[in-house]
Amino acid sequence: MKTLLLTLICFVSLTSLFSQTSDNKVTLSGYVKDSANGESIVGATISIEGTDLSSTSNVYGFYSLSVSPGNYTVNVTQSGFTVSRMTVQISVNLTKNFELSKVEDDFKGVSIKAKKEKILLRRLI
Repeated sequence: MKTLLLTLICFVSLTSLFSQTSDNKVTLSGYVKDSANGESIVGATISIEGTDLSSTSNVYGFYSLSVSPGNYTVNVTQSGFTVSRMTVQISVNLTKNFELSKVEDDFKGVSIKAKKEKILLRRLI
């Protein structure tokens, strides 16, 4: 009887432990692409504002984050592209794709000029 009771207690404890672990997290995932040509953007940073949670897109532009259900502001950044910011409500696993636009720059170039200075060298005796 004691063995049966101990087994039942262990089973209930493990069941509640696993159900709490799986219920507390959901997955936010998707792809980050260039809006001009649809190509994957490698190395984009996907972060959840107000938290330490972030991910980086892989060679296919794919990212994945495990979060607790709730409302979040998601920021997607990559050098040379505009920042994308979106507020999402996550209660179940959610797929969100992002398209980033290239930053238009007004860089016209750099001009470097130098003046030649006369250098006097003295012969040491």
